[in-house]
Amino acid sequence: MRASNMFIRCPHCENKATVRTSQQLTKLLRSLICQCTNSMCGHTFNAHLEAVSTISPSATPDQYVYLPISAYAKARITGQRSMTEEGTASGVATQLPKTPSHTSPAVPHASS
Repeated sequence: MRASNMFIRCPHCENKATVRTSQQLTKLLRSLICQCTNSMCGHTFNAHLEAVSTISPSATPDQYVYLPISAYAKARITGQRSMTEEGTASGVATQLPKTPSHTSPAVPHASS
């Protein structure tokens, strides 16, 4: 498994801060106690980590947890639906040739 490159920055000196401890407040919210790694700064602060939206739905959802679908996921779903509605098979849109609406079948004119 790949290690995460995510970290918290000190709001004062903007160096990396280490999470010293954390406490689960709710199923969606965790409180973090962070400490700046810059010895000249030494700032210790509280931060919150919150789950705010769903990108991909859970295979084992908790009935008491509600996370709205993210804008990113909605855009993906909408894009897939519009492609499906156009009659696509493998996610590749097919385009039918367009016929001009102003053309009509040739009708022979009677000459006088």
